[in-house]
Amino acid sequence: MNQNEEVAIFIKKRQTKSLIQIGEPAVLPLIESLKILKVRSVRLVIQVLCEIGNSMAVEPLIECLKHKNKHIRRDAALALGKFADSRAVEPLIQCLKMRDK
Repeated sequence: MNQNEEVAIFIKKRQTKSLIQIGEPAVLPLIESLKILKVRSVRLVIQVLCEIGNSMAVEPLIECLKHKNKHIRRDAALALGKFADSRAVEPLIQCLKMRDK
């Protein structure tokens, strides 16, 4: 079983601790999964990416700020706050402005 398959199985089984234990090697498969998963699983992936803390996740999390689901937008904003990456400042501001409309 390759790393991508293992990550997919852990996501399906909602095994966040196992995903976090994989660490850095799980980041790219997790990022790719953001595009295809349902809301509940996207939220889990956001949480795991935040826990792993790899800066490669910042741009995909910024994209999550545009998601139609408010829970995903909120989770992405919270995760980006923990990354404290300057790339997220303007997108977070824009997200707050969208909330008021």
